[in-house]
Amino acid sequence: MFDESYGPPINISEVIVSNYPHTTIAAEFKRSSPSKGDINMKVNIVDQTLAYVRGGASILSVLTEFKHFKGTLNDMKTVRLATQKEFPTRRPAILRKDFIFDRLVQLTAIPHIFLYLPASCYHSPNM
Repeated sequence: MFDESYGPPINISEVIVSNYPHTTIAAEFKRSSPSKGDINMKVNIVDQTLAYVRGGASILSVLTEFKHFKGTLNDMKTVRLATQKEFPTRRPAILRKDFIFDRLVQLTAIPHIFLYLPASCYHSPNM
């Protein structure tokens, strides 16, 4: 339903390929991190992410994990709507960055979700 109203997600691979031979810039929004603690809890997510795009980012990574990064799914939706309004013909690809440790959830993720699975999180000889 969201895609019908606002368009489908942008393919990150296509963004990277279309920028060649230039570098593709990805910018990350997060309020907090386990290593740094609170970074900036008062930052306006729309102002910050629009500034990233104006500065050349064509991919935005939005932390949606709450416990360690103070992010929410609503943050991602807010960024998506703001970039659609501000950059209707050249909106950035938006990457949901979360930390999912449930193997079943990882295996059944919807097809257009890019899963980043850091090998350091797994203690398996198969990694």
